[in-house]
Amino acid sequence: MIQKIDEVKSNTSSENKFIKRFFQWFDGFKVVKFLNYSHSVAYKKLPVENAITQLLIKSGYNNPPEEAEKMLSLFRNIDKNGTNL
Repeated sequence: MIQKIDEVKSNTSSENKFIKRFFQWFDGFKVVKFLNYSHSVAYKKLPVENAITQLLIKSGYNNPPEEAEKMLSLFRNIDKNGTNL
């Protein structure tokens, strides 16, 4: 993967072109392959609510919602307002 990133970097003239070319290569299929590999090597699988709670706490949300619907609503508001976690 590092070799491919270096190749993309050496063949692009701007950050925007790099991003576009990188994500043409690193498509949904490669994301799934990466996730399947990484959970067996570095990360354990968690229920989505637990993973979201951990992400929100690490991002400074001290009292994340416990219900999935409220979590989804929070992420929609974050996306709508253009704020970062």
